[in-house]
Amino acid sequence: MLKIADIRKIEPDSPNETPTVKAVILNVGQIQKEHGKERLYVVLGDETGSMTATIYNPDVFDRFRKNMGVILMDILLKQSYIGITKRTEVSPATTKPVGGNDVLFQEISLKDSTGKATVAVWDSMVDTIQKGKVINISKCRVRLFNAEKKLSTTKASVLEVVAESELQELPISSDDDDDADRTDEAAPSHMPVGSVIAVFEVDPYLACPINSFSNKKLVPVLQNQLYVMRCSKCNGTFRASTAKTYLRVVVLLNTENGNKKCAMFHPTIKQVFQSRGIEFQLDFDKTIIMEAIMKIVPFEIRYTLRGTTIVNILMKRK
Repeated sequence: MLKIADIRKIEPDSPNETPTVKAVILNVGQIQKEHGKERLYVVLGDETGSMTATIYNPDVFDRFRKNMGVILMDILLKQSYIGITKRTEVSPATTKPVGGNDVLFQEISLKDSTGKATVAVWDSMVDTIQKGKVINISKCRVRLFNAEKKLSTTKASVLEVVAESELQELPISSDDDDDADRTDEAAPSHMPVGSVIAVFEVDPYLACPINSFSNKKLVPVLQNQLYVMRCSKCNGTFRASTAKTYLRVVVLLNTENGNKKCAMFHPTIKQVFQSRGIEFQLDFDKTIIMEAIMKIVPFEIRYTLRGTTIVNILMKRK
């Protein structure tokens, strides 16, 4: 899946290029009629830049809403803009249409000592593969996207997490975002100013009930013929009814150095709403959460980044 900056490097009107791009809709214009045909003009963006797009297919006009993320498959590349035709598949950034239904979709990156591979994860496997874990995944298909070989899970695919006792010296990433939402005790006086201008996706989830691991996402595992929720940090298993609810939101942050894709977690999101005098209720319906956040976007913050996560903010109360 390409970035806006990658799209700009591709030769316009190339017959062999049918790229896929994931972006957020920064602005939506008015529907215009030219030569008897309706067109809609929008601005798409991600952390690498922005680009205008012309939608020629009236059937998908209503899918383009400001500040929401979309996945565009098989787009038309013109000299200075993206063309979205009847051939282009338009879907929310976290789902893709399959057989007339929206199916959960996620792309992950796997690596070992020989290199990296991108895997398209579908349906029940979405959000079950944790960063930093060693896995065996079988019965996948190899597909060719944009001249790049990628793996795709199927209904027959099997995922197994390799036990730590079986691990040897493997080149696994040591990056860990799981603690990144903890608020620092004191914000530095030189915190930069930025604006959250769009929302890519929202991810409500069940988290570990132990306070020191309260933001760690639980994953379902089969134990004694029953499914329970496991925390990979404390190694505990819990019933869903005892787990905490948590939230991760991926946003587009406009900074003095350009746009950055960043994550915000539940305490920070709650703080944003409190500064507006709004009580924020965490819901597992992604649409409800997305619409609630979209009502206050854009908003300005002073912030601290840890990696790509906004960990500390200051806001003026309204």
